[in-house]
Amino acid sequence: IALNIEGEQRLALPPLQIPGESSSPLDDFETISAVQLFMERARAADPSFDTGAASMAAAATIVQALDGMPLAIELAAGQAAVLGAAETAQRLSDGFAVLEGSADDAPKLQRNLRNAVEWSFGLLDEEEQEFFRTLAVFSGSFDTAAAAAITDVPESEALGMIGRLLQRSLIAREMTDAPTSHYRVLETLRVFGVEQLEAAGQLRSYRDRHLDYYATLAQQLDDGLQTTRQLAAFAAFVEEQDNMRAAMAWSLETNRLRPGIAIAVWNSRFWDWRGSLSEASTWMSRFLDAEPPERAKNVALLTSWAGFFAWELGQYERAADLSAKGLRIATEQGDRLGLAATLTGTALQARIKGNPREASRRNSEVRSIATELAEPWLQAWADNHDGLSLLAAGHVAAAEAAAQQSLEAFTRLGDKRATGWALTVLAQVALEQQRFDRTVQLAEKAVEVSTASGDGRNAAWAMKLAAEASRATGNVADADRYTAAALDLIEERGMPQSPWRRAD
Repeated sequence: IALNIEGEQRLALPPLQIPGESSSPLDDFETISAVQLFMERARAADPSFDTGAASMAAAATIVQALDGMPLAIELAAGQAAVLGAAETAQRLSDGFAVLEGSADDAPKLQRNLRNAVEWSFGLLDEEEQEFFRTLAVFSGSFDTAAAAAITDVPESEALGMIGRLLQRSLIAREMTDAPTSHYRVLETLRVFGVEQLEAAGQLRSYRDRHLDYYATLAQQLDDGLQTTRQLAAFAAFVEEQDNMRAAMAWSLETNRLRPGIAIAVWNSRFWDWRGSLSEASTWMSRFLDAEPPERAKNVALLTSWAGFFAWELGQYERAADLSAKGLRIATEQGDRLGLAATLTGTALQARIKGNPREASRRNSEVRSIATELAEPWLQAWADNHDGLSLLAAGHVAAAEAAAQQSLEAFTRLGDKRATGWALTVLAQVALEQQRFDRTVQLAEKAVEVSTASGDGRNAAWAMKLAAEASRATGNVADADRYTAAALDLIEERGMPQSPWRRAD
C-alpha cells in the first residue's frame, strides 16, 4: 500500500501464491509462497510455534482469506504466535481487528493494517474515495465497464481512476482468460470499503445497482454463447461467477426477485455447458421456493430450466411436474420464448419415455415459435432434437434431413458447441443405417468440435457411438479405446445424462 510519505520507495509486490492458484496439490502447503511466509514469520515470533499438519492447514486458510498480501500475512503471523493458527483463522471474519502488529520497532503504519489502509485511502481525493469504496460491492473481479456502471462515471474516467488505485496498490489486476482486463479489490481492503459504504448509508443502493448490472450482463453473455463469440462469452461467464452468485443472493435477501431470476435464467446455458448441474438446480429451487409471482418476467423460463436440470440429475418426476407448471405459466402469460423452452423439455421427456411422435409434435411447435420470433438458433435446436425423435419413430431419412438442417444452421450461426450436437445426431442416424465407417467419421468430428468448445459431455456420447460402430465391424481395439475415453470423460465431469442419448 503506497503511503506517500517522505523517503518511501515503491516496489511492485503482487500478492503471493496461495493454495489453489497452481497445479500443486492443496495438501502440499509448505511449497506455497504465502504459506511459507506465514510459517516463517510465526516461527520468528515464537520459535515453539506449532508447524504440524493442522497449523499448516489453518495457515492455508489464513493466506487465502488475506489474498496473499504480504503485509497482512506478516501481521496475521504475529497474532498466530499468540493465538495459534487455528484461532487466528477463525477470527479473520473481522480482519482488521485481528491484524494488529506487535513489533515495537516497526512503524505504526506498518504494524496496523487498518492504519495503512486508512492512510492510503486518505490520500485519495473525494471522487477517488467514492469510487474506491463503491468497488467494494464486487465479489471477485470486475472490468472497467462494470466499474463505470456501478460507480456511475464514464468508462474513460473509470479507467483513469482504476490506474491510480493500481498505483496505490488498493486494487490488483487479475490474470484471466476473460476477453477484457479484470481487476479486484483484495479481500481485506474490500472489508474496509464495505465499512465505508455502510457508514455513508450507501451499501444497499450500490448492491441494488450491482444486481441490476449483472442481470443485464448475464443476458448479454448468454446471447454470446450462441455465436462465434461463444468461447469469449464462456470465459467471461467463468470470471463473473462470484459476482453473479453475490447478486442472486442479494436478490433473494431483499426479495428483489425479478433481476435475480434473470441472472439464474441467463446463466443456465452456461451452467449446463460447464456441467454445474447441482449449483444450477440449487439456485432454481431457491428462486422457486421464494414463490415469485407467476406473471413476473422470466418465471416460465426459470421453471422450464429447473425442469431441465431436474431431468439431467435423474429427478424425472420433479422434471415432469416442473415442465407441466412451466407450460401452464407460459401459456397463461403469452410468453412465447418461455413456451418454446418448456416445449423442448417436454419433447425431450416424451422421446426418452418412448413417445417419439409426441416429441416430434412438440418440436414442430417450437419451430413455429422460432419462425414467429425470428430465432434461427431455436429452430436449429428443434431440428436437432427432432432428428432423434424421428429416428426413434423409424423415420430414418427424415431424421437425417432434420439433423443435417440443424448442422447447417448451427454452422452458419458459428455455434461450435451446437455443431457438435448436430454431428452427434448424424452419427446416431448413420449407426441406425449401419453405415459404420460414416458413424465413426461423424463421431470423431463431433468429438473434435465438442472438445474444442469444452463440451465434454457431448464428446463422451459421440465416443460411445464410435465405440458401438467399431465393435459392429469387429474392430475391438478401437471400440475399447473409445469406450475407455468416454468413461474417463463421464467420470471426470460427473455427467449423468445426455439429451442426445437414444431412448431405452
